[in-house]
Amino acid sequence: GLGRLARETLTTDGGNAECVAWSPNGAVIAYGQDDGTVVVWNMKSARPVLRKNLHHAHIISIDWSSDGTKVASLASQDRYVRVWEPMSGKELQKFELPGEHDWSGAVGFNFDDSLLAADSRDQVVVWDLASGKELHSFGLTQIAQVAWSPVDNRIAASSKHRRITIW
Repeated sequence: GLGRLARETLTTDGGNAECVAWSPNGAVIAYGQDDGTVVVWNMKSARPVLRKNLHHAHIISIDWSSDGTKVASLASQDRYVRVWEPMSGKELQKFELPGEHDWSGAVGFNFDDSLLAADSRDQVVVWDLASGKELHSFGLTQIAQVAWSPVDNRIAASSKHRRITIW
């Protein structure tokens, strides 16, 4: 059980850690800070392999592609989702979020890493990573969480109106 696990604590430099995600192989974690910095931390060496300011606002969500070659991050007020290489921080793609409001949700790759979704309080946007084009935008009031199906391209969104909507 969890009681037998050794506890490790990573102290962030600079901003507060707002979100965290394990790499698919479990060797590193990526986290986003409230100052717009992303950090990739090697768990074995207990050292950062990357620390880079990629956003202009606090990062609220971060996700790894299933093959571990890409990370996506979402910042609340700079209105961009960025896809980047985890070891170099090189930006691979940048997607502008629609609307005037702050984004407060999550970002995530689909099961085969061909699509990327981001959600806010009232909208889900899906992009095709190969073309870089927006494929869909779905409206839903007071979104709480969005999740991709692990086997196909369906998205489930829970809302604070006692509903789960599946696209």
